[in-house]
Amino acid sequence: MVKFLAFFLVFLLWVGGWGALDQVVTLISKDDDVKSLVLYCVVTAFGYVGLRCLARKYRGYALLDEL
Repeated sequence: MVKFLAFFLVFLLWVGGWGALDQVVTLISKDDDVKSLVLYCVVTAFGYVGLRCLARKYRGYALLDEL
């Protein structure tokens, strides 16, 4: 039950975060599709680079090792 509640809360956090990001992109791009695409590409690239940095820093770490 606790795992389900944690999953549900993370899901709500993800949906809320995505909605907020969508509103920020809309405010900045002023409904220009090209600007929206560029902003979403920048956010995606930032996430990719961040995950690569974390993967290098925590190489060999796995959640299954902790169970």
